[in-house]
Amino acid sequence: RGLTCVDFNYPQHFGSFWTNQEAKAALDEAGLVAGAVCLRYPSKFARGAMNHPSESMRREAIEITKQAAQTALDLGTDEVVIWSAYDGYDYPFQVDYDEKWDQLVSAFQEICDEFPSIKFSLEYKPTDENTRFFTVPTTGAALLFVE
Repeated sequence: RGLTCVDFNYPQHFGSFWTNQEAKAALDEAGLVAGAVCLRYPSKFARGAMNHPSESMRREAIEITKQAAQTALDLGTDEVVIWSAYDGYDYPFQVDYDEKWDQLVSAFQEICDEFPSIKFSLEYKPTDENTRFFTVPTTGAALLFVE
């Protein structure tokens, strides 16, 4: 009865605030468990996270995603929810759809291969405030994505 589970935003709830180990100790002390680590890419990824035009920015987004997965493991949970708010486009024909799809598939393959015990999920929003069209825009596209 009452609060038993806490989700954390990553990286916002970590870094200079506390370490993974300190967060886990606080959970244990309060008798709580971590439900998920919810990834929120910083605003510097406004042109895309795992779909950013710059290879170095895409690499950084992938590394942040891996850090979120490690944080989940350290907290004793097996779920990372990815709000990929910046991975999309605003206008038809603004991007090369195949390239953006392939970038996202490749990024998720790398992340899932490195963290096979983690369940990664996309926080799907059909019309996010930051992009009109998300790279994985529908449930059907999400099913194709996991193929």
